[in-house]
Amino acid sequence: MRTTALEVAAGAAAADAAAAAGISARPCLLCGEPPRLRFRRYGYPIVACPRCGLTYCAHTPTEPELVAFYSEGYFKGAPDRRGYHDYEADERLIKAGFVPKLEAVERCAPRRGVLLDVGCAWGYFMDLARARGWRAYGIDASACAVSAARRRGLDVIHGTSLGGFRDGSFDAVTMWDVLEHLPDPLEALRHVWRMLKPGGVLGLSTGRIDSALARIQGRRSRIFNPPQHLFFFGRTTLKACLAAAGFRTCALFRDHKVVSLRYILHLHVSLYPRSPLCGVLRRLMRVRFNPAIPIPIPDTMVVLARKDPAGTHP
Repeated sequence: MRTTALEVAAGAAAADAAAAAGISARPCLLCGEPPRLRFRRYGYPIVACPRCGLTYCAHTPTEPELVAFYSEGYFKGAPDRRGYHDYEADERLIKAGFVPKLEAVERCAPRRGVLLDVGCAWGYFMDLARARGWRAYGIDASACAVSAARRRGLDVIHGTSLGGFRDGSFDAVTMWDVLEHLPDPLEALRHVWRMLKPGGVLGLSTGRIDSALARIQGRRSRIFNPPQHLFFFGRTTLKACLAAAGFRTCALFRDHKVVSLRYILHLHVSLYPRSPLCGVLRRLMRVRFNPAIPIPIPDTMVVLARKDPAGTHP
């Protein structure tokens, strides 16, 4: 495709605007275009590609920063991590939310063979998969999560890179609420494509910034949660990333989860610490009443994608 003088000028203007805003002009993963600043969230610049709309955080954390962020506090209610209230206590509920995702993977997968859960945490999804006949493995950036999974007898690796896995090792790879955390999601998807057997399936979930809820909330959407979340997808940009990595999208639908009341209260307090409701919500979190709440998640999408059976990269 020939680049016109007008496009060159527009790209230069975008780079100048990014520099003037004091942000890193890391180019778009899909287009190579310099980004434009949209807004700042928790002090981090959120930028977007002027050509394809891919939206991301201009900050790129180092591997030590990533590992340090997902310490025990992330799973145990530390307010500065904006993560889980008590991941271990919510095991039953988290597993209930995983069941329909596993069923969706099984409908697309060629067989119940070898599965890798990327971002496996305590290994709850692996537990379900093993019970249904899969040989399940996991990898996670969190040392405390990996230790917890290993205590449960699961085969889990501590790390942030997928580059060490052999080609054609897995029938399915899952990445539940993981892609938005990665500094380079396209590179990760290309590794997953390589690791899958021909016809193998990728299952993932991530926030959807083009949903009605996210559009209404704008920059206050829970999706914009750096430095925990680094990339922010819509349907079009996610499908484009998958296609660029060699995948064919098979299904895309809204997520459903089962969460505890305390988790919902904790999430609000963590994301919106200046809210006038925070004092009341903190008191409610100390009450013993903590029901399970099944809810649709209108701003999160679940996607199933397949590696071409011919196993040829585009």
